[in-house]
Amino acid sequence: MGPSATDSPQCCLIDGDLPRQIKKALSITATAGGETNVVTAPSLTSLPSDVLECILLFCGAGDIEHSVKRCCKSLRAACQGEALWKLLCRLLGKRRDDDCRDTPSYRRCYLSNPCVPVDCASISEAIEHVERLRRRDVAMNYEGK
Repeated sequence: MGPSATDSPQCCLIDGDLPRQIKKALSITATAGGETNVVTAPSLTSLPSDVLECILLFCGAGDIEHSVKRCCKSLRAACQGEALWKLLCRLLGKRRDDDCRDTPSYRRCYLSNPCVPVDCASISEAIEHVERLRRRDVAMNYEGK
């Protein structure tokens, strides 16, 4: 007798026990002197802001702008913070403290000065990106009048 459609294998993560599996993965069990201690890893949003900024640097500006900030309110706030964008600008040499005086925002300065191949795959894509930002600025200024 062959396997039926109801006997199809399931992924081990798709079952009713998923919360327990996640909790187990995030906890570390240590046994010392016959006593067992369970230490739970901190959540990403409970980390100090300077540690979270260093972690977000690994994501890159594109992921920060398009994905990470959409996860939750606390990550959105961290992604919009000037300290993170200041670090990103300094890493790529996009702005020093005395540069971009007409653009007070580090985020704005970073986004308006794309770097190939970090921010855009090609020079033509970088030019399109800057033109899109300028058109959006013109539209916003026009709506504000």
